[in-house]
Amino acid sequence: MKTLKNSCVILLVCLMSSVYAIAQQQNKKKGETNMNRVATVVFVCEHGSAKSVVAAAHFNKLARKKNLKIRAVSRATNPDEEIPANVANGLKADGLTAGEPKPKKLSQSDLAKAARVVTFCELPEDYSPNGAVEDWSDVPPISENYGKSRDEIVIRLKRLLDDLKPKKIQED
Repeated sequence: MKTLKNSCVILLVCLMSSVYAIAQQQNKKKGETNMNRVATVVFVCEHGSAKSVVAAAHFNKLARKKNLKIRAVSRATNPDEEIPANVANGLKADGLTAGEPKPKKLSQSDLAKAARVVTFCELPEDYSPNGAVEDWSDVPPISENYGKSRDEIVIRLKRLLDDLKPKKIQED
Protein backbone atom coordinates (compact mmCIF):
# COMPACT_ATOMS: atom_id res chain seq x y z
CA MET A 1 0.00 0.00 0.00
CA LYS A 2 2.86 2.31 0.91
CA THR A 3 4.49 1.60 -2.47
CA LEU A 4 1.24 2.56 -4.22
CA LYS A 5 1.10 5.87 -2.31
CA ASN A 6 4.74 6.61 -3.15
CA SER A 7 4.07 5.81 -6.80
CA CYS A 8 1.04 8.13 -6.83
CA VAL A 9 3.06 10.93 -5.25
CA ILE A 10 5.86 10.48 -7.77
CA LEU A 11 3.36 10.41 -10.63
CA LEU A 12 1.65 13.57 -9.31
CA VAL A 13 4.99 15.40 -8.99
CA CYS A 14 5.96 14.39 -12.54
CA LEU A 15 2.58 15.52 -13.89
CA MET A 16 2.78 18.88 -12.14
CA SER A 17 6.36 19.37 -13.34
CA SER A 18 5.26 18.67 -16.91
CA VAL A 19 2.36 21.14 -16.69
CA TYR A 20 4.71 23.77 -15.26
CA ALA A 21 7.29 23.15 -18.01
CA ILE A 22 4.65 23.46 -20.73
CA ALA A 23 3.35 26.72 -19.22
CA GLN A 24 6.90 28.12 -19.11
CA GLN A 25 7.51 27.20 -22.76
CA GLN A 26 4.27 28.90 -23.82
CA ASN A 27 5.17 32.06 -21.90
CA LYS A 28 8.64 32.04 -23.45
CA LYS A 29 7.17 31.70 -26.96
CA LYS A 30 4.80 34.61 -26.34
CA GLY A 31 7.71 36.73 -25.16
CA GLU A 32 9.81 35.80 -28.19
CA THR A 33 6.92 36.64 -30.52
CA ASN A 34 6.57 40.09 -28.98
CA MET A 35 10.32 40.70 -29.11
CA ASN A 36 10.53 39.59 -32.75
CA ARG A 37 7.58 41.69 -33.87
CA VAL A 38 8.55 44.14 -36.62
CA ALA A 39 7.19 47.68 -36.51
CA THR A 40 5.79 49.07 -39.77
CA VAL A 41 6.01 52.53 -41.25
CA VAL A 42 3.47 53.30 -43.98
CA PHE A 43 4.41 55.79 -46.70
CA VAL A 44 1.39 57.11 -48.59
CA CYS A 45 1.22 59.08 -51.81
CA GLU A 46 -1.74 59.61 -54.08
CA HIS A 47 -0.81 57.08 -56.75
CA GLY A 48 1.54 54.86 -54.73
CA SER A 49 3.95 54.77 -57.60
CA ALA A 50 6.64 57.35 -56.91
CA LYS A 51 7.44 59.15 -53.63
CA SER A 52 6.05 56.47 -51.32
CA VAL A 53 7.80 53.72 -53.30
CA VAL A 54 11.16 55.50 -53.19
CA ALA A 55 10.71 56.32 -49.50
CA ALA A 56 9.83 52.72 -48.54
CA ALA A 57 12.71 51.22 -50.53
CA HIS A 58 15.31 53.57 -49.07
CA PHE A 59 13.82 53.32 -45.56
CA ASN A 60 14.10 49.52 -45.61
CA LYS A 61 17.72 49.70 -46.80
CA LEU A 62 18.67 52.19 -44.06
CA ALA A 63 16.79 50.25 -41.36
CA ARG A 64 18.57 47.01 -42.36
CA LYS A 65 21.96 48.75 -42.16
CA LYS A 66 21.13 49.85 -38.61
CA ASN A 67 19.76 46.39 -37.68
CA LEU A 68 16.41 47.91 -36.70
CA LYS A 69 13.26 45.80 -36.56
CA ILE A 70 11.28 48.29 -38.59
CA ARG A 71 10.06 47.89 -42.13
CA ALA A 72 8.25 50.20 -44.51
CA VAL A 73 5.50 49.74 -47.05
CA SER A 74 4.25 51.98 -49.82
CA ARG A 75 0.52 52.66 -50.23
CA ALA A 76 -1.75 54.80 -52.41
CA THR A 77 -5.01 56.65 -51.91
CA ASN A 78 -5.76 56.31 -55.64
CA PRO A 79 -3.35 53.65 -57.01
CA ASP A 80 -1.81 53.72 -60.48
CA GLU A 81 -1.75 50.49 -62.49
CA GLU A 82 2.05 50.25 -62.41
CA ILE A 83 5.24 51.82 -61.16
CA PRO A 84 6.56 54.23 -63.82
CA ALA A 85 9.81 53.42 -65.63
CA ASN A 86 11.63 56.50 -64.26
CA VAL A 87 10.95 55.34 -60.68
CA ALA A 88 11.90 51.72 -61.38
CA ASN A 89 15.06 52.84 -63.21
CA GLY A 90 15.98 55.31 -60.47
CA LEU A 91 15.61 52.64 -57.80
CA LYS A 92 17.60 50.19 -59.91
CA ALA A 93 20.42 52.74 -60.25
CA ASP A 94 20.32 53.04 -56.43
CA GLY A 95 20.61 49.24 -56.13
CA LEU A 96 17.00 48.89 -54.96
CA THR A 97 13.65 47.63 -56.15
CA ALA A 98 10.09 48.53 -55.25
CA GLY A 99 8.70 46.55 -52.32
CA GLU A 100 5.49 45.73 -54.20
CA PRO A 101 5.23 44.75 -57.88
CA LYS A 102 2.50 47.36 -58.39
CA PRO A 103 0.91 50.14 -56.32
CA LYS A 104 -1.35 48.97 -53.53
CA LYS A 105 -4.35 50.82 -52.09
CA LEU A 106 -4.11 52.04 -48.51
CA SER A 107 -6.36 50.17 -46.09
CA GLN A 108 -7.56 50.94 -42.59
CA SER A 109 -5.68 47.79 -41.55
CA ASP A 110 -2.41 49.31 -42.84
CA LEU A 111 -3.01 52.36 -40.68
CA ALA A 112 -4.02 50.33 -37.63
CA LYS A 113 -0.74 48.38 -37.68
CA ALA A 114 1.50 51.36 -38.42
CA ALA A 115 4.05 52.62 -35.93
CA ARG A 116 4.18 55.77 -38.05
CA VAL A 117 2.41 57.06 -41.16
CA VAL A 118 4.17 59.45 -43.54
CA THR A 119 2.02 61.12 -46.17
CA PHE A 120 3.00 62.82 -49.40
CA CYS A 121 -0.65 63.71 -49.99
CA GLU A 122 -3.79 64.34 -48.00
CA LEU A 123 -5.39 61.25 -46.43
CA PRO A 124 -9.06 60.74 -47.27
CA GLU A 125 -11.40 61.71 -44.42
CA ASP A 126 -12.58 58.13 -43.87
CA TYR A 127 -9.06 56.99 -42.90
CA SER A 128 -8.01 57.37 -39.30
CA PRO A 129 -4.45 56.46 -38.35
CA ASN A 130 -3.85 55.22 -34.80
CA GLY A 131 -0.44 56.80 -34.32
CA ALA A 132 1.63 59.74 -35.42
CA VAL A 133 1.29 61.10 -38.96
CA GLU A 134 3.99 63.15 -40.69
CA ASP A 135 3.23 65.32 -43.70
CA TRP A 136 5.99 65.31 -46.33
CA SER A 137 3.83 66.77 -49.11
CA ASP A 138 6.44 69.46 -49.81
CA VAL A 139 8.93 66.94 -51.27
CA PRO A 140 9.53 67.88 -54.93
CA PRO A 141 7.90 65.66 -57.59
CA ILE A 142 9.91 62.64 -58.67
CA SER A 143 8.66 63.08 -62.23
CA GLU A 144 10.60 66.37 -62.44
CA ASN A 145 13.90 65.25 -60.90
CA TYR A 146 14.34 61.78 -59.42
CA GLY A 147 17.70 62.55 -57.76
CA LYS A 148 16.58 65.78 -56.10
CA SER A 149 13.40 64.15 -54.75
CA ARG A 150 15.24 61.03 -53.60
CA ASP A 151 17.88 63.08 -51.80
CA GLU A 152 15.24 65.09 -49.93
CA ILE A 153 13.42 61.90 -48.97
CA VAL A 154 16.63 60.23 -47.72
CA ILE A 155 17.49 63.25 -45.53
CA ARG A 156 14.05 62.98 -43.90
CA LEU A 157 14.30 59.20 -43.61
CA LYS A 158 17.49 59.48 -41.58
CA ARG A 159 15.74 61.80 -39.12
CA LEU A 160 12.73 59.50 -38.99
CA LEU A 161 14.89 56.45 -38.30
CA ASP A 162 16.67 58.27 -35.47
CA ASP A 163 13.27 59.11 -34.02
CA LEU A 164 12.01 55.52 -34.33
CA LYS A 165 15.05 53.58 -33.10
CA PRO A 166 14.77 52.21 -29.56
CA LYS A 167 16.19 54.52 -26.95
CA LYS A 168 19.21 53.17 -25.08
CA ILE A 169 18.66 52.66 -21.38
CA GLN A 170 21.24 54.60 -19.48
CA GLU A 171 22.63 53.14 -16.29
CA ASP A 172 22.82 55.33 -13.19
